[in-house]
Amino acid sequence: MHPGTIYYYTAFVGPEAYRIFSRRTQTSALATGFYTHTLFTELPQIHQRLDTVTPSPFTVARLDQPKGQLQRLLEVFDAHADMLHGFVEGLRDLHNPRRLDSRLLPPLAHQIGWRLKDYLNEDEQRTEVRFAPEIYRTVGTLPNIAAIINRVTGWDTRVREFVRNVLISFDASRLERLDSGAVVYLDGSLQPSATPPPTLQGRRLPPGSVVSTDPIALFNLRTRAFDDQTAYSYDCGQPDGRGGYDRNDNDLYNRETIGIYITPDIDSEFFSLQEEGERIRQILQEFLPIQVRAVFFLQPINVEEGYDATAEVQEAFIDIGVLLQTELYGEGSDSVSDRIPEWRWFISNDLTHRTVDTGTLPVGTHSRTWHTGLT
Repeated sequence: MHPGTIYYYTAFVGPEAYRIFSRRTQTSALATGFYTHTLFTELPQIHQRLDTVTPSPFTVARLDQPKGQLQRLLEVFDAHADMLHGFVEGLRDLHNPRRLDSRLLPPLAHQIGWRLKDYLNEDEQRTEVRFAPEIYRTVGTLPNIAAIINRVTGWDTRVREFVRNVLISFDASRLERLDSGAVVYLDGSLQPSATPPPTLQGRRLPPGSVVSTDPIALFNLRTRAFDDQTAYSYDCGQPDGRGGYDRNDNDLYNRETIGIYITPDIDSEFFSLQEEGERIRQILQEFLPIQVRAVFFLQPINVEEGYDATAEVQEAFIDIGVLLQTELYGEGSDSVSDRIPEWRWFISNDLTHRTVDTGTLPVGTHSRTWHTGLT
C-alpha cells in the first residue's frame, strides 16, 4: 500500500449468484507509513545496550526475534504514533475533492453551499464539488447558463440578452475612433474580425428600425429569432395596479429578460419537453440573479431526410436496341429490366472485343465492362 492513499473495501453478502452490497457493507481506510524516528532510538544509549532480553524461539515474528523486550514494547506505541502521523498528513487533502475520503464529500459540498446529488456516483460527485467554485465565479453569465442547460439535458443552447434590442437615444459620447481609423459606436457590439489581420468591428450607429426590403430581417422580426437585431421600445409589461408591472413570456425587450434558445433532440416528445422545461426553470432559479427572468424558445430541428430512390427517381428509357444481358434486381425493387441502347457486354479472350482502336473513325465506344455496382 502507498502511504497517504485511501483504500475502499466492500463486503458482498448472500449466495454467490445473488450477492448484494450497500453502504453499510462498505468502508474505507487511510494507509499510513513507517517513519524513521522511533521511541526506542530516542532513549539513552545505556538503555538500548542493556535491552538484551530476547524472546523465546517461535514466539514472535521473525523480524522481532533479535529485538529486546523494551524495544518490542515501545514499537507497540510506535505503530499508533505512525498512524496518528499519517492522519495528520492526510489533513492536507481535506479540501482536495480528488483525494478526499468519499464519505466527506457531502460535508465539503455543504461547506461551500453546493447541493450534492445523491444519485451521482463517486467520480461524478467529486467532479461536481471540484468545479463548483468555477460555476460560482461565473454564475449568471451567458456561457454559464448555456453550459448548465447543456449539461442537464444535453441539448444545444444559446442565450441572448434582450436589452441589446431596447431602443435608446443616440449618445455622441459613445463614438470611439479605433487605431484602424474606423469610428464605432460603443454599445457592446464590438467583435474581433473572423479573418486576419485581427481587427475590431462594430456598428457606427446604434441599432434602429428594420429594413422592410430584407426578407431575412422580416423573418427574424416575425419569429423573434436569435439573430433579430431590430430595436424596440422598452417592454414594461402590464400595470398591476400597485405601481408595478406584471410580465409574461410575451414581454421580452427589457433589462430583466433573457432568451434561451434550445434545440432539443430529435427523439424528444412533447411531454418530455415540458418536463425538462420545468426542471430547467427550477435549476436556473439557483443561478440567475433574482431580478432576471428567462423566456424559453424552442428552435426547429434540422432533420436530414433519407434518400428514397423509388420515390424520388423516375427512369426514362427507350427500347431501340437488342438486349444482350438482363439486369436482375433484388426483392423490393421495381419489377423492370433496363434495356440500354447499342450496348455490348465486354468479353475477354474475344477478338471482336479487344481494346478500342482510336486510330479509326468513328471510334467504337460501345463495348463496356460488366457493371455490378457497389458492394
